[in-house]
Amino acid sequence: MKKSIDSQLTGKHLHSEYEKYLESIVDTIREALIVLDKDLKVISANKTFYERFKVSPKQTEKVLIYKLGNGQWNIPELKNLLEEILPSHNPFNNFRVEHNFPHIGKKVMLLNARQIKAQGQWKDRILLAIEDITKYDRDRIEKEAGIEREKEINRELLQNQKDLLDGERRFRALAENIPILCWMAKPDGYIYWYNSRWYEYTGTKPKQMEGWGWQSVHDPNVLPEVLKKWKKAISDGSPFEMTFPLKGADNKFRPFLTRIVPVYDDNGKVIHWFGTNTDISGQLKAEETMLRLAAIVESSDDAIVSKNLDGIITSWNKGAEKIFGYKAKEIVGKSIRTIIPKDLQHEEDKILSQLRKGKKIEHFQTVRIAKDGRKIDVSITVSPMKDKTGKIIGASKIARNITNEKNLERQKDNFLGIASHELKTPVTSIKAYGQVLQAIFKRKGDTYAVTALQKMDAQINKLTLLISDLLDVTKIQAGKLLMQNIDYDFNGLVNELIDELQLTTERHTLIKQLDKPIQLHGDKERTGQVITNLISNAIKYSPHTDKIIIKTKNSNNAVTLSVKDFGVGIPKEKQKKVFEQFFRVSGEKQHTFPGLGLGLFISSEIVKRQGGRIWVESTEGKGSTFCFTLPFKSKQENKGKKSTIDEEAIKHE
Repeated sequence: MKKSIDSQLTGKHLHSEYEKYLESIVDTIREALIVLDKDLKVISANKTFYERFKVSPKQTEKVLIYKLGNGQWNIPELKNLLEEILPSHNPFNNFRVEHNFPHIGKKVMLLNARQIKAQGQWKDRILLAIEDITKYDRDRIEKEAGIEREKEINRELLQNQKDLLDGERRFRALAENIPILCWMAKPDGYIYWYNSRWYEYTGTKPKQMEGWGWQSVHDPNVLPEVLKKWKKAISDGSPFEMTFPLKGADNKFRPFLTRIVPVYDDNGKVIHWFGTNTDISGQLKAEETMLRLAAIVESSDDAIVSKNLDGIITSWNKGAEKIFGYKAKEIVGKSIRTIIPKDLQHEEDKILSQLRKGKKIEHFQTVRIAKDGRKIDVSITVSPMKDKTGKIIGASKIARNITNEKNLERQKDNFLGIASHELKTPVTSIKAYGQVLQAIFKRKGDTYAVTALQKMDAQINKLTLLISDLLDVTKIQAGKLLMQNIDYDFNGLVNELIDELQLTTERHTLIKQLDKPIQLHGDKERTGQVITNLISNAIKYSPHTDKIIIKTKNSNNAVTLSVKDFGVGIPKEKQKKVFEQFFRVSGEKQHTFPGLGLGLFISSEIVKRQGGRIWVESTEGKGSTFCFTLPFKSKQENKGKKSTIDEEAIKHE
């Protein structure tokens, strides 16, 4: 092919022809091009680069690529790839960079680089192509304007580089190293040259492709339309642009954006065509994924909102419009605090603090305000959003309206409260009458009746305990569980309760392993309720063992109590739920161990309201150890307040 060209062009005219080849390459390339030396300093850049990034040659040339602009190319992975090109002769393709560039705003770029295979002053040089993929489609006017701009760029490049480089060598070096498929054709459309990327992708040989052999790698269903448009462009001498599939060496078709421009002589006659094929399969796939995700978000009944780290709303779906009443155009750009009640504004500070640490907040129940002033119960999950480098740039929030569920829960709690109060009086009366009857029958010597009444009294005690638990739950839910803080001897309380509970079991020995005596300031009675519950559960859930170990350990500012049994244990997947309301062992064991599943829930609330923590360690079939820690001085919460985000975090831990 080179001999054919040399036979047609000689002397200065030959030099001019190669410069026009160079011009045609730049004319059809949408990417910005940079030539780097072996130290990764910029030797030169094309006009597209300077225009696209709004910089001058003075700001660019002889500058390390990592120091260009505001350091947008200072990416460790990119640095490694560039530094490996010369030693290993390995190019890299489609390295994605997303950055907020000075003067031009946020852009998404694809980087391709390879070593320029040339000698002399171009030895050990790297060609870096930067493609802006932020926008793909352009209207006709933008295309025509773009072509005119490209022609102007070509004319300027031709003038600037006539005395700078040898035309033929520069043409060959650039053409072979352009990270896209490109080729040249005669005025009649006969293709006589392809770059190496074409052969690498298609897996073909030059003889197969020469002339009109390129049709073999086209989709037969699309080829007629391609030929029709290509022949019309040849006839009119006009540029060609079309997206169609090309078959790769793996026999798979991928979409390519093809652009072809004519190369004119001084009289305006077409003397060559230069074409490029750019693989856009990744871009189309990304667009398809984004559209699919957008459809899911818009069709969700839950509010799906995104915000930046300052709490400014950046997106607002239809579900959010339905729940909160604000249209997207009304709320986007405003603070998320718009929908947060004044007395709960502190929650947003804690949420943002968690997000900046990269932590996720799950199923946090709280209250938000609709546009019309209604308070809405919601369950929110907030996740940090990160950019490609792993930097946290904002958050996505899913809010589910649980107002109906909360209303039902409140109705249930009200019912339990009323029922518990109504049951307490008659049960107390029954217990009193039973005790009177016991005394009467005891005087008469009726041992059978006395025994029966004693059993009845024991069952009444159980019923009284259940009623008390129900009352405590309603108080907790209403924020009315009162705490009476006093100074008391913690070890004395533990000893007293162990001695009392030892009388309730003949099978088990309650083993004490207590640290030295200490004084606590907190609610003695409620703390005793927790200890009694843990030891009673240990007795109940270890019916076939003979010992339970109660241990205390003092630290600098807190005491920890643990109750260890050797019973049935708790499955790992259920251990996080044992402190929830009405949680009971499911399956066959549910009927073996009676109870409402309220004791541990009440215990956890009592411990938390004193600034402590409660947890369980268990192995199924080997037993459980329930522990709680209390500070020496109680940190009781204000009356009427429910758990804060920090406590929710403790729950999840």
